[in-house]
Amino acid sequence: MTQYFTEYFNENIIGVAELNGYVKEVIDSIPVFSNLHVKGEISNFKNHIQSGHYYFSLKEENSAIKAVMFSRDARRMKFIPENGMKVVVTGRLSVYERDGNYQLYVTDIEPDGKGALYEAYEKLKKKLEGEGLFSEKYKKPLPKFPKTVAVITSSTGAAIRDIINITNRRYPIAKILVYPALVQGEGAVRSLINGVMFLTEKIHPDVVIIGRGGGSIEDLWAFNSEELARAIAASDIPFISAVGHETDFTICDFVCSVRAPTPSGAAELAVPDINEIIYRINGLSDEIKNTVLRKLEFLKEKISVIEKKRVIASPYGFIDERHRDIDMIADKICNTGKLILSKKREKFLSLSGKLNALSPLAVLTRGYCAVYSSDVSKVITRAGSVSIGDELKLLMSDGEIFAKVTKTEIK
Repeated sequence: MTQYFTEYFNENIIGVAELNGYVKEVIDSIPVFSNLHVKGEISNFKNHIQSGHYYFSLKEENSAIKAVMFSRDARRMKFIPENGMKVVVTGRLSVYERDGNYQLYVTDIEPDGKGALYEAYEKLKKKLEGEGLFSEKYKKPLPKFPKTVAVITSSTGAAIRDIINITNRRYPIAKILVYPALVQGEGAVRSLINGVMFLTEKIHPDVVIIGRGGGSIEDLWAFNSEELARAIAASDIPFISAVGHETDFTICDFVCSVRAPTPSGAAELAVPDINEIIYRINGLSDEIKNTVLRKLEFLKEKISVIEKKRVIASPYGFIDERHRDIDMIADKICNTGKLILSKKREKFLSLSGKLNALSPLAVLTRGYCAVYSSDVSKVITRAGSVSIGDELKLLMSDGEIFAKVTKTEIK
């Protein structure tokens, strides 16, 4: 093929597209370029939201190469790459004919060594903590007496057996639901997220335990997923993180309502100990019983004291005394009323005498009269206020006289 193209290019003028196509064909025909493992540092990273593709450059000190990871492969990633992250990518080398650029078509990305995993973990932790995803105000309180406990973990691991055994021993009345999920490897992140979404939207248990047994940082890496952390934070159900051993920490631990040191410890946090509840109920029952007995004894003594009172021993004598008291009070009220009435009568007579002495009618009895106009609209007090022919009315002590003015003399 190379011989053919060499002769063809020597004898003909070719276009850019033809040249790019030739270079692509040559590179694609080299087997070693079809499966490469290349390490370097990520730069110019772009997560194309609409398509889901990753575009970035892989660089070393003085060299760089463009790379692309299509969405079908990006969806399987355990983490989202970031600029500055040292990684090892797996893919093939080819040419993008339109631009004439050769680039890596990446199918997988792994952090370059365990140190890089810790670096990626710390970066994500710092990012989510800065957003407030780990804040206590977003933690949901655990129920005191849960009816349903859901568990997201492997259905075949030791973790689920420990959780079921301890829950049944401590609180056998609780219902346990198991969502079998992948806890490591390809598809684990999506499987865990599906569990969170299913329980939140469809089942809505009282509390959820999510976790697995111990392992290396690579084994636990699915629980460091940003998407999983956001799904847990968005749920209105309290989550208990039970990932690994007491010394293992993941992003899941920080976003859940409570972190348990082990899966067994998660079961102890999720449900109360029924024996302690029974002991407490028995204690309260005894306390109530003793309180009631003390109250009854107190009332019994009080009744005994009341029974000895004279009103109980001789009720008729007590009633007779009250009758006498009532009679005495009635007499006292009657006498007081008579005395007050007598004083008021005397005062009335005195005031009546004074009023009668001041009454103009008393003056009339001594030969005087009151003179009014004929329509009684005014009192005539002066001779000059009437005219010849005016009709007058004279009020006497025993009646009235009607007169007409025939003459006036004014002094």
